[in-house]
Amino acid sequence: MQDVTLQIFQTALAIIGIIVGAFVVILAPIWGYFWNRNRKLEAYYKVMWRKSSKLKPKDLLDHRAEKKYGFNDYYHLRQEDKLIEKKLADNEHILVIGDPLAGKSRAIYEVLSRSKRKYDISIPRLVNIPNPVDIHIPLRFTIWRKRVVVVDDIHKYASKDNFFYLLLRLRDKGVIILATCRSKSEYEGFCKKLEQERLRFPSDINISHLTRETAEAVARDVHLPIPRRFDGNIGFIFVPLEEMRERFQQASAAEKGILRYLKRLHAAGIYREKEVFSIARLRHASQHIKEVREELHQWPDLLEKLKNNRFFEKDNDEISIEETYLEQVIEDDFLPLDNLRNMLEIFSDDPDAAFDIGNEAYNRGLIDLKKAAFMNVAIDAYNKTLAVWTLVNNPKKYAMTQNNLGNAYRTLGEVENKSANCKLAIAAYREALKVYTLDRFPMQYAGTQNNLGNAYRTLGEVENKSANCKLAIAAYQEALKVYTLERFPMDYGMTQNNLGAAYQTLAEAENKVDNCQKAKRAYEEALKIYTEDLPEPHGVLMRNLERLHRFCEDVF
Repeated sequence: MQDVTLQIFQTALAIIGIIVGAFVVILAPIWGYFWNRNRKLEAYYKVMWRKSSKLKPKDLLDHRAEKKYGFNDYYHLRQEDKLIEKKLADNEHILVIGDPLAGKSRAIYEVLSRSKRKYDISIPRLVNIPNPVDIHIPLRFTIWRKRVVVVDDIHKYASKDNFFYLLLRLRDKGVIILATCRSKSEYEGFCKKLEQERLRFPSDINISHLTRETAEAVARDVHLPIPRRFDGNIGFIFVPLEEMRERFQQASAAEKGILRYLKRLHAAGIYREKEVFSIARLRHASQHIKEVREELHQWPDLLEKLKNNRFFEKDNDEISIEETYLEQVIEDDFLPLDNLRNMLEIFSDDPDAAFDIGNEAYNRGLIDLKKAAFMNVAIDAYNKTLAVWTLVNNPKKYAMTQNNLGNAYRTLGEVENKSANCKLAIAAYREALKVYTLDRFPMQYAGTQNNLGNAYRTLGEVENKSANCKLAIAAYQEALKVYTLERFPMDYGMTQNNLGAAYQTLAEAENKVDNCQKAKRAYEEALKIYTEDLPEPHGVLMRNLERLHRFCEDVF
C-alpha cells in the first residue's frame, strides 16, 4: 500500500513538473512579452486600467488634489454629474466643456469614483508619440468591465503628435472616451483638430455657472468667503487666487521675473504633461530678464522662496504649477505671437523646445486671424528643429517634423502664395515618406499620403490642373491601401471624399464623362460613412455631390 501511495505521489509530482515546465517554456515568454510591453506603455499612460472605484483624486487632478491648491472633500452635486453618468452607462463618448475652474475634472472624478457601475479607467500622458506603431492598448484581465479612457484638457493633447491615432485606436476597440475641454478659443481650436482627424463627440455637456444664491450656499457649507472677482465658476470659491495675487504683488523683482517666464514658457507650449516645467529651461530663459540675471547667484534660494509661498511645487529638476496661477495671478503683458518669436530665439538650439513652439504656433494659427504670421513662426521653428533632427541621426522625429512642416506650408498656402507654399508642402511630405513607408509605418504612410494628395489638389487649383490632380489621385489611392472601410472607416470616408473632389476637379480639365463617374463613385463610398448621423461631414459631402451633379448634368 505504501508503495502504491508513493507511486501516486511521484506521478503527481511528475505531472506538476510537466505543467510548470510547460509554463516556463510556453507561457512565461508570452507573459514576459506583455509585461515588457506594458512597461514600455508607461511612457504614454499615467494610469493603465484602474478600477473606477479605486481612483484617487491625484490620478485626475494632479497637484490640484492638494488642499493648498483648493481641493476640498466637499463636493457640490450638479445636474451635469447625473448626465455624465447616464451617457457613460449608454456607452457614449463624452466631451465636458466649461470655463477654467468650472469643475470639469472634479466632476469626472466624482462620477467615476462614486458610480455604482464599475469601469476600467485609463489616463494617457500629455506627450508626443513619435511612432504610432508604439501605440497599444494596455493589457487587462477584467474583461467584464467597460473601458473608459479619460483625457482631461483634451485641447492640450491636440497639439501632441500622433495623439489622435491613440484616440482612434481606442475608439475602434470600443473604449469610451471621456474628455474635458475649456470653452471658447480652446474649444474652437480643438474642434478644428477634430475635423482634421475625423473624430466626433456625439455628446457635449456644458458645465453651467453657479447662481449667486447657490454660490453663497456652497461657501457657507465649506466656511469660505466668496471672492470679490467671483465669476460663477465653483472653483473660484476653493482656489486661493486672491491670496496668491497679493503674494505676487509682494514678491521681489527677481521672483516676479521667474514667474513671468514660467507664464511665457507655458504660452509657447514649452512644458510637459500638466504644467510641468524644466528648471534648466526656466533658468536659461530667465537670463533674458535683467532683474533675474543679477540674482542668478541666489537661484536656488529664489526657487525655494517661491515654493514656500505656494506658487509651485519643485521636484528635483522640475516645477509644477497651477494653471490658473499662470493665467490669473501672474501679471505679464505680452502678445502670443511676439512671445513665440522670442521663445524661438531663446531655444533655437533646443530641438524639443523648438518643435513644441512650432506646434503651438501652428495650432494658434488655425483659429487666429493672423494665420500667416503664426504659420511662418511654425515653419521657422520646424526648420530649426530639422537642423538638429536629421534623416540620418533621428529618422522618426525627422519624418514627424517634416509632416508637420508640410501641414504648416499647406495652411499658409490658404492665405498667401498658394503655388509656392503648396510646392514646399509637397517637398516636406515627400521627405517624411522617406521614413514613413507602407510596410514599416502604415498609419503615418497613409496620413502623409492623404496630406500629400491635399497639397497636390490645392496646387492644381492654380497650375497644371490635370497633372496635379492625377498626382493627388495617386496619393489618395496609396492612403486607401491602409484606410480600408473595415479597419479605418472614418479615414476611409474622409479619403474617398478627397478622392471624389480630385476626380471632380480633373473632370474640368479632361475626360469629363469618365472622371465625373469616378468622382460620383468615390462620393458614394464616402456616404457609407458620412451619414446623417455625422451632420458636419455629411453636409460637406452632400454639397460636393450637388456641385458634381450641376457640373456633370449632361453625364448622369
